Amino acid sequence: MTRGFTKTRNLIGGLDFMVYSICNMKNQLFSWMIGLLPLALPLYVVRFDIGLLPTTALEIFILLLIAVWLMQVKFTGLKNAWTTLGVWRYPLTAWLAATLLSVLIAPDSWSALGHWRAFMLEPALIFALLLERYNNSEHLKATLTKNLLSGLTAVTILMGAYAIYQFFTGFGIPSPWDVSPGRRATGVFGFPNGLSLFMAPFGVTCFIFWLKKVFDGEGGRLRLALPIAWALAGAAEILAKSMGGLLAFGIGTVLVLLAYKKTRLIGLGLSLIGLIGAGLIAFNIYQTELHPQTLEHTVASTKKWSSMVRTIIWKESLDLALSNPILGSGLRSYKTAVVPYHTATWMEVYPHPHNIFLMLWIETGLAGLLAFIWIIITWTTIVTRGVVTRTTTPRRTSQSSYVNQSDAGRATRDVRRLVWLIPLIVILVHGMVDMPYFKNDLAMQFWILAALAAITD
Repeated sequence: MTRGFTKTRNLIGGLDFMVYSICNMKNQLFSWMIGLLPLALPLYVVRFDIGLLPTTALEIFILLLIAVWLMQVKFTGLKNAWTTLGVWRYPLTAWLAATLLSVLIAPDSWSALGHWRAFMLEPALIFALLLERYNNSEHLKATLTKNLLSGLTAVTILMGAYAIYQFFTGFGIPSPWDVSPGRRATGVFGFPNGLSLFMAPFGVTCFIFWLKKVFDGEGGRLRLALPIAWALAGAAEILAKSMGGLLAFGIGTVLVLLAYKKTRLIGLGLSLIGLIGAGLIAFNIYQTELHPQTLEHTVASTKKWSSMVRTIIWKESLDLALSNPILGSGLRSYKTAVVPYHTATWMEVYPHPHNIFLMLWIETGLAGLLAFIWIIITWTTIVTRGVVTRTTTPRRTSQSSYVNQSDAGRATRDVRRLVWLIPLIVILVHGMVDMPYFKNDLAMQFWILAALAAITD
């Protein structure tokens, strides 16, 4: 009987070890996939159909990641995900509901549903799973941010290095951006602004983490890689020749420097240089005459032309928005909906209004626009909550000294959290002249950065 009991105990122990091993493998798989998530973002360019359903390699990766997460969390984890969203629950729900309504009123609801799935639903699910795992899995806390940051740094380095190679060789640059002297790097995205929109927020985020590691005295390979990623992101912005991207990247970098006392003087100096440089560039652009010769051969005339075109697009888009200000025209409708308002027939109809708020108003209606503004307010709130604007000088008594030093330490941590407003600022600055959300990789990037803002100290 003793022998039978021993065999049973060994069997149970073996089963326990097997279950533990399987759970550990799932945790490791999930952790690795989180690290690969930023690297997978450019894979949206790989498109194919599964039956009647169009999809991308990025979407397949996201669905696999969600499946691995569901294997870990099961029903209890889904309840935890709703709980750990905290203040994000209601703006996120409003966003999904408002944009789903815009699917129903869209001229092509099937195509609009695909946009909703890729731009709204899947990024929201990734955001929820990141917060759930961070808040409810102690052993993943240490690796989640590190792996996410490693993937973010790696993809920024790879895209930046490829942009440099592409610009100097002309490899893979589609017409008309492949011809010198007006050559512009496009990366894997097919157009220069696609590269610029992708690189600016990630480059500035790498700069934030680099300074954080420097001031915390952390070493390692990642500390060496982060400034390289930031520099390559800046190079990509220059080679893409996107004024909006350069402006957003420059503002983000300067704001990071201004956020820390040790780098504030550098930030102020760069701010002054940037203002003078921007003024000179603006003067050069707007003093340039537009005619075919200059249009073909000078950057200034090209940028003046681009500014004039955007002004026309904004006016036409505003007319469209005001024609149906409550419901909008529905997701994936802009290019056809704007045609009756397109009076500048000498130029093409562009796929979006080159302004994020106009695009939201037109395609998701007033409800979608207000939901997105609510998300911006929530991002700002979770970063700024509890910020201490004034520190107390420690007194001599041991008890008060202890309390005041604790308050000073908390103030330092809170102030350093303010830097997580900067990626949002970069996105919104660029969004004044371009479209940094309605694209597979950029929608996912937005929510990855929102998650980092929520979980990073």
